[in-house]
Amino acid sequence: MSVSLSEDEIIARANRAQAILTDPLVEETFTGLEAEYIRQWRAGATPEARETMWLLLQNLMTFRAAFGQYIRQGQVAVAARDQRERAKRQDAEP
Repeated sequence: MSVSLSEDEIIARANRAQAILTDPLVEETFTGLEAEYIRQWRAGATPEARETMWLLLQNLMTFRAAFGQYIRQGQVAVAARDQRERAKRQDAEP
C-alpha cells in the first residue's frame, strides 16, 4: 500500500491503528480467532483442513502486522517532527 500521506496523516493513521489494536473487543476477537484457528489446525482431519486453518492464522497475523507497521511509521514521523522542532529551537537561540 503505497499511498503518499503527509506527516500529520501518517501520525493520525498510527494513532487510529493503535486505538484499534488496543480496543478490548478487537483484542478479544484476535485472541479468540487465533486460539480457534490453532485448535482447528491441530485437530484438522485432512491436510486441506489444516492448510485452511494455517492460512487463516497467517492472514490474521498479516492483518495485525499491517497495523503494527502503521504504528511504527507514526512513531518515526513523530520522532522526525520532534527532531525538526528541537533543531528550530536551537537555531532560534542566541
